[in-house]
Amino acid sequence: MPLFTTETTYRLPIYRQRTYEAETLDRACDLAIADEGWDDKKSDVEASGDTYVTGAWEGRDAAYIGRLLTFPSRFDEQVQRKTHHFEVLLGLLKILTHAAE
Repeated sequence: MPLFTTETTYRLPIYRQRTYEAETLDRACDLAIADEGWDDKKSDVEASGDTYVTGAWEGRDAAYIGRLLTFPSRFDEQVQRKTHHFEVLLGLLKILTHAAE
């Protein structure tokens, strides 16, 4: 029976809560985004995303060694699947629009 090495991951939200002195909320948001310090970060484990496949290779412990295999799109991250389906639907819509003309 063949062996396959897969790499899976999930998104884990990391957040921080800080107070910024600013003239407006818009400026406070700018300061928060520009702030590079994350020493007080927290993980939001309860809001983590679904597990998805990020790579697949044939063989035992073959990650990044062998040829990267193409795996079915149903194992992609949900946002990637939605993007792919949107592109397909948009293409079909363009075809149908031109067919009507």
